[in-house]
Formats: sequence, structure tokens, C-alpha cells
Amino acid sequence: MNKATLAEQAYHYIIEQIKYGNLKEGTKVDEAGIVEELGISRTPVREALLQLASDDVLVNVARKGFFVRSFGKKEKADACTVLGHLDGLSAVYAVPYLKEEDFAVLEQMTEDMDGFISNHEFEHYSDMQEKFHEYYQRLCPNHPLKEMIDYINKRYVLSTFYIDAPHLYEHLAISNNDHKKMIELMRGNKTDKLYDLISKHWGYTVEED
Repeated sequence: MNKATLAEQAYHYIIEQIKYGNLKEGTKVDEAGIVEELGISRTPVREALLQLASDDVLVNVARKGFFVRSFGKKEKADACTVLGHLDGLSAVYAVPYLKEEDFAVLEQMTEDMDGFISNHEFEHYSDMQEKFHEYYQRLCPNHPLKEMIDYINKRYVLSTFYIDAPHLYEHLAISNNDHKKMIELMRGNKTDKLYDLISKHWGYTVEED
């Protein structure tokens, strides 16, 4: 495995630790621990940390190390609002390219998410909901739009906004019902309602419950 691949491995490992709540906002990243956990040298881990700092996921504090970036409630809400509109637009663009076999895949994903919610498997749910949205985003022909979505997803690691929320799995069940409605609207080519649903789907309100 070459150095670039090892750095990418470390990059994604750190993102996952943030996404699943193992590294919380403001927490210092244990560089030596990552080296040990992944069984790789310090150099690719350091490259990953520097790239994450460049991507605004981490903050590099001189002589202290790397820390997970913290976000205020307003910034979280603003990020979710922007993503909702961008994701809704990507879905509208994707509708003409969706076929029945695509709907079958998306429906299976929602069934899988129901199971993860029932079993309180946040990590599996989080992975699957990302795949759900990425599935139709890949069919969107507007590449600048997809780049903007990727930037927001990468910088904010959005699942962390919800993981400590009260009534987490009740919130996820509501979210997955939205996914099911999205499929119905896509299948019916009801793009106005689809855009409206997705733009609200990303609303960040759970901390106020």
C-alpha cells in the first residue's frame, strides 16, 4: 500500500471517528493512538491531519496539536439549511435519470434503515442514509452543485449534529419516513414537492427538543 493510500486511510478513519461521536467537537486528536490503531507510520497520519485541517474539519493549534472543529448552533443550522436546498436541487436534477431499478435500490435502503433504527445501530444508519442521498446525487448532471454538496458534507460532518440529541431514534424514524416520501415524489415526478421536502429534511432542530 503506497503512502498516499495510507494517508487516505487515516483521513477516512478520523472522519469516521468524528461521524460516530468517538471524537467530539473541541476534542484533541490522538495522533499516536491513530498510528497504533491503524498500524501505520506517523507520516501518513500527519498528512491526513494536515489535509483535514485544510478542509476545515480540524483546527491545527501551534504546539498543541489538532482539534475537532466546534460549531455553534447557528452555524450548524445555516449549514443544514444550505445543504437542504442544494440536495433538493440535486434530486430534482436526478429525477429524469431514475429508473424503476433505482427506486428498488432506494426502497431497500429505507427498509435497511428501519432495521438499524429498531436495533439502535446509529453507525449503520448513518452510513446508509449517506448512501441514500449519494445514490441520486451521483445521477445529478450538475457537477459544480455536487462539489458544493461534497464540501459541506466534508467540512461539517453533519451526522455529529444529531448523535447526542434527545430522542435520537425517534428523530431518525421521522427522517427515514422523509426518505420514503422522497422516493414516492421522485417516482411521480413531483419535483416541486420533492424540492420542498428535501430542503426541510435537513433542518437542524433536534438540539432544541
